[in-house]
Amino acid sequence: MNLPSYNTVAYAENAFRFYSKGNHNMLIAIVKLPENDNAYNLGFGVWDRQTNKIDDKMLVNNGDRDMILATVAKKALEYIDTHPGIKLLATGSVRKKEGSDGFEMRLRTRLYQMGINQHYDYLVQRYNIEGFKAVKNKKGDIEGNWPAWKGEWFPFEKGTNYDAFSLSLKR
Repeated sequence: MNLPSYNTVAYAENAFRFYSKGNHNMLIAIVKLPENDNAYNLGFGVWDRQTNKIDDKMLVNNGDRDMILATVAKKALEYIDTHPGIKLLATGSVRKKEGSDGFEMRLRTRLYQMGINQHYDYLVQRYNIEGFKAVKNKKGDIEGNWPAWKGEWFPFEKGTNYDAFSLSLKR
């Protein structure tokens, strides 16, 4: 999978920085989940120097979405390859709709799924891929906070919508 991507620099042990078009300071973070010895969460977004946190809800809109996602995917796969016992989990962030209590669709989750579908033949040769289907309330919303959602993991199938994804190295 050789896609155009930004160069990254190690920012911390499990964090990588890069600059996207428009000079946005982006950060990719891979964080160990406390409930599971081998599960890690993948996060990325614009690094907010004021709060020292990743803003994963900010829309950048620089026209370089595919290059940003390729950069995140490349680092995620490199991390899995160098840490073969882990399972890397990912889901898209949710933003509140402006002027409403409702939430926007999980756009990044959809983009992740499109990327997995597009590169499935390459990925499935080397990685176990799973999709998570969360239990939703009557309004169709997922209750609770990731990664403590109720639901079930399934082997990834093209054409099936998921709420989150996991990748791990095949042994």
